[in-house]
Amino acid sequence: MDLAADVLATSVVAIVVGLVLTFFGYAVLRFAIALYGALLGFVLGAALMGSITGTGFLATTAVWITAIVGALILGTLAFAFYQVAVLVVLAVMGFALGVGLVQVFWGGAPDWLLWVVGIGLALVLVVIGMIGDLPAVLLIVVTSFAGAEAAVAGVMVLAGVIDLAQLEEAGSAAALDHGVLWSLVTLALAVVGIVVQLGAWSARRARLARETAVGGAAADRAS
Repeated sequence: MDLAADVLATSVVAIVVGLVLTFFGYAVLRFAIALYGALLGFVLGAALMGSITGTGFLATTAVWITAIVGALILGTLAFAFYQVAVLVVLAVMGFALGVGLVQVFWGGAPDWLLWVVGIGLALVLVVIGMIGDLPAVLLIVVTSFAGAEAAVAGVMVLAGVIDLAQLEEAGSAAALDHGVLWSLVTLALAVVGIVVQLGAWSARRARLARETAVGGAAADRAS
């Protein structure tokens, strides 16, 4: 792949992934969390039954059945009780965001400062997430900003404002180091993403509340 094709591919991927995170980050990460739980359950189930029967990994029908059951159980649990997983994701994103900001504002920062700021911001996001029922809202905000930064960075590479080396150095926060205009574009896109995601999330919560209320009323009438 030549340089032009490499630039085009990187830009398109950054833009597409960024827009998906900006407008659908909450739903995508909830699905990803459930998928990770299912994969973990599959592996654990297969390993457990394989060790019990002594037949090895995925060697018999019984091992396959146990693996599938494990995937269903852990996948369902991960989807239903995602708050802890969300806090972990927030910590990872907070660390990455902290490191990225230090690299933007102090390119030659020592490694210890990257770790301190990264861990500090990760802890801040986790603590905020634990105060009240905030994992979903925080996940929406963080994914919207992260997605907007990635999408705008992809556009900047495509427009020749930055090159791949600068993108690798500054990461998705490249817009913050190239003038007010790009920063405002990033902020505007992130705000739109937050509004869209919060609207979808609120609508889903309202629908579930109505369904629960209807179910409760039906149960009362039946009793």
